[in-house]
This record gives sequence, structure tokens and C-alpha cells, in this order.
Amino acid sequence: MKNIKTGIEILDKLLPYGVPRDNFIGLFGEGGTGKSVILYELLYKRLEMGEPGILVCFEDVPRSIIEHMKNFNWDVTKFKNFRFLDCYSFRMETRVSSDLVKIVTRPSDLDLLTETLFDIIDELDMNKKGIVVFDSLTELMTISNAPELVDTIKDWRARGPNERNVNFLASIHYGLKMFSDVVDTFDYIMDGLIDLRYNPEVMKQGFLLKEMRIRKMKGTFHITNWTPFEITDKGMKELKKEKEAEKK
Repeated sequence: MKNIKTGIEILDKLLPYGVPRDNFIGLFGEGGTGKSVILYELLYKRLEMGEPGILVCFEDVPRSIIEHMKNFNWDVTKFKNFRFLDCYSFRMETRVSSDLVKIVTRPSDLDLLTETLFDIIDELDMNKKGIVVFDSLTELMTISNAPELVDTIKDWRARGPNERNVNFLASIHYGLKMFSDVVDTFDYIMDGLIDLRYNPEVMKQGFLLKEMRIRKMKGTFHITNWTPFEITDKGMKELKKEKEAEKK
């Protein structure tokens, strides 16, 4: 089983040997630190490599995500091996499914959600290739039972990354006390942990400086230093020292 590069320069610098295909990875951070954009870019880069991909959306409708991604010139609609698993539109009176979008009408039914997800994985023949991204697991926590959700995440890890060698990545929001116990559980369930934050020292000066680190990545060497970055119109970029000094 080979590791795979992310195609994002800053991440490939922190993960010089790539990401193992059997890893379930969590992106942890406060609101506004760039979790969704990073997930979208990781997904798009993998699609560009010719691999299949699924975006499981809990926080927005697919059409809004498509338009948001187009702001970065990431047009997922051109890929035949891409699908949305829409877990948001159940809240709306008007629901639009298509060949690109599969709607889950009861995402709180975790058995139904799991069955639908793996049906799409099998449809796209995702075996030793591909990526599934969840945005976000925090939203799923608000509509599901915590112990059942933890058990479901374990099942996803076993059936997806471990059995099929398909990368799973999910965003998780820090700072919500009511979900802190579940978030702490993810620390040991998941194979990889990527932290995003605002530099606390720079915040004291009234500025926001985004930083990231690879806290854990099972099966491969990784650099754990906090590294400053910015979100540009081309995606995530390492913040060079000159720009970092300007922000300070």
C-alpha cells in the first residue's frame, strides 16, 4: 500500500512521504480557520489525479458549495467520478437530487447514512483509491446520539480506510463545550489529526494569524511544528516570513 501526496505544497512539506491511504484524518479548529476550504482543496486535488471522490455535506447545500469552490477555480461538476452525499437538504421544502447529488432524508438515522455512503463508494469502485470528505462531523453531532455516532465513526474507519484503503477526512469544530467529550474521543479513533488555530500571541496584538500543525499521522513521518498559512484565491498557501512579519 503506497502513501499518496496531497498536492498541496504546505501539507506535502509537513508530510514529506505522503498520507497512508488507510488513514481517517480529522481537521480540528475554531470557526474561520479554513477547515472547509482545506477539505475542498484536498478533494479537488485528488479528483485532478483521476481518483474518485465524495463530499458528504452537513452544513450547506451542494449548489452553494459548488459556487464557493468555483471561486477558487475548483469545478467539481466536470468530474464523472465525483458525488455529493447531501445531508443538509432534508431541512428544506425543495430538494433537488441528480446524478451528482444523492440526498439523505434522515441523516440522524446513522445506519441509513452509512448504507447510503457505502453504496456510493461501491458505485464509484473506490478500492485502494479515492477520498471521502465530511463537512462537518460537528453538525452531525447536533442531530445524532453521541455514543451511537462514536460507534458509527469506528465502523466508517473499519469499512472505508482499513478495508478499502480509501482516505476519509472530516472537519471538527473546536470550542463547543457540549460536544467536548465526543471531540476528545475522536483523538484516539482517528489515524491523523491536523490542528488549525489563530496564533495566540499575535491575537493579543489584535491580529489573526492562521497556523496549522500535524499533531498525529499514523504510519508516516510528519513534521509537528506550527506553520503559518493563509487562504488565497488559489487555496491554502504557506505564509512566508515577510508576510508573517507584516501581519504581526
